Amino acid sequence: MMPTTPRTTAVLGAAILAAATLNASPLESIRDQQAEAAKIKQTEHVSRSVVVGLPTGYIVDSISTPVGAAAGAVSADPNDPNSFFVSVTTGWGYFRDIDIYRLELSPVGDPFNATWTPIATGTTSSAGDLSDGNDRLDNHFGSPSISMRADGTALVIDNDFGTTSGLSGVIGDAVIELTDITVDNDFRDISGSPEAALYATPIATTAGNFTGAQGDFDSAGNLYVVTTDGGGNGEVLRIADGATSQSVFFAGLDYGSGVAVDRNTDTVYFGDSNDAFTSGTLYKAVDINADGDALDAGETVLITDALAPISDVTFDAASGLLYVSTNSFFPEAYQVVAVDPATGVVTPFADFPKQFFQFVQGVAFDSSANTFEAGIARAGSKRLVVIDSENGVNVITPSDFSAVPDWREFSR
Repeated sequence: MMPTTPRTTAVLGAAILAAATLNASPLESIRDQQAEAAKIKQTEHVSRSVVVGLPTGYIVDSISTPVGAAAGAVSADPNDPNSFFVSVTTGWGYFRDIDIYRLELSPVGDPFNATWTPIATGTTSSAGDLSDGNDRLDNHFGSPSISMRADGTALVIDNDFGTTSGLSGVIGDAVIELTDITVDNDFRDISGSPEAALYATPIATTAGNFTGAQGDFDSAGNLYVVTTDGGGNGEVLRIADGATSQSVFFAGLDYGSGVAVDRNTDTVYFGDSNDAFTSGTLYKAVDINADGDALDAGETVLITDALAPISDVTFDAASGLLYVSTNSFFPEAYQVVAVDPATGVVTPFADFPKQFFQFVQGVAFDSSANTFEAGIARAGSKRLVVIDSENGVNVITPSDFSAVPDWREFSR
């Protein structure tokens, strides 16, 4: 049997792909070839990262994106604990030309490997595209603005950057629903019904059109979106399942940053950074009287105001802890901290040194029910994915205390 090196795999893959796409349109054939190329390229991007301050009993692997750079957003696949969805920028900076890739990781305990596959890229709508004529999402800032449902559909925030949207035909920040109508594991098809469609009316913004627009679902499928308008104009918006417009769930934020929902209790956790970007505040909110908001007395409670400016928030149901990505500029410090929402106690978890990383962004746990406890057997643990704008995707996994240091280096 011929050995399958990356080169021979590419040749075989191209041959199989050509045979499978004889009857496909030229445009769709090109896209399939691009997807196959992304899968082949992934093995060239696995590398060890340097994280200072990671507690004993955890290991980390870093993965560069297959193209461009990580744009900030990450969301776990609710049906596959080894799969995540990551936004990638392929244009100038982090505010235009955003694609979405599926990141598939090897199972916990196996030799580390990763596969990238584009799932929302290029023209995806009969109306033209996802945004304003350049075939991609515009300002997909923050995370988890890719919000995956258990049925395989997704709600994605497209910040139109002050331009006219190809889908909505209006200026504003829209929520787009992605549906894999053709059941081919992507949202890129344009024949027949488009797989990308406007879900809700554009999100209201103030001057600057800088919303952040990060979101997460509650148990009933309602989407919560936090905006970063500044000057006390930031909000947590609630878009009821099946609705076409949003309502105000909470108001008075500066630069709202990060939202996560405990779907067992429907407690909504969200962050806020002050206008000067010198501090971050974390809140928890419950709609006690079931009127669709958390504006009534006692419904929104301060957890802590002792954080650096916040990028994102994720909730670990097994431990009941929040993991928060923060960025301090004076002095420079890029961290993930664990926060107990019951007591407000903040525990440093991981430091990302400036010489290796820039701007810690999206954070997300995988969708398994496993624990994130240090020192547990690898096969019984869950993983935390942390996005940074320089190194890409950082996968943090609990490790048996008795394991050989950097054991993965011996498995390659």
